[in-house]
Amino acid sequence: MKTKFVLTLMAAALALGMTAVRAEDKARIGYVDVRKVLFESKSGKRSQEVMQRMEKEKLAILQREKAKLDTEVQQLRADLEKNKLIYSQKQVQDKQQAFQEKVQRFQQMQLEARNELGKKGSDLTKNALENIRKIIADVAREQKLMLVFDLASPPLYAEPGPDITDKVMSIYNSKHSN
Repeated sequence: MKTKFVLTLMAAALALGMTAVRAEDKARIGYVDVRKVLFESKSGKRSQEVMQRMEKEKLAILQREKAKLDTEVQQLRADLEKNKLIYSQKQVQDKQQAFQEKVQRFQQMQLEARNELGKKGSDLTKNALENIRKIIADVAREQKLMLVFDLASPPLYAEPGPDITDKVMSIYNSKHSN
């Protein structure tokens, strides 16, 4: 019983001693400009190029469809003007209804293109952030940092710490440049 008590006291003293040593060590805080890594890294620039290419393709498709619609509007107006005395009210309404359906399909195409671009951008960003966070954790452990903040959203106060942005970007470039 006495031995157990002594061992418990020794464990407590050892724990207190370790806490005191840790308290004496200065907590190291670093920061990363995640936005810079996302957009200025090789992988980030490549993702931007992918998005720009995709946007350009979608825009070209939408412009072709809009040109078709514009042509159909002109043809419909000319047809209605030419045949206004021949067409019944029902025929005019049917032609207008058919055109309105085409306009709605075009608007749906626009919405789908926007959604597809948004999803692709979100997926690229999500994957990049997952990889960047892993690299930040590795660099933080290597440099014995207790906390790492994103430069874009700094805390209310923190003593200046090392900027690990360039190192994170360098590792990210080497791991994700293909």
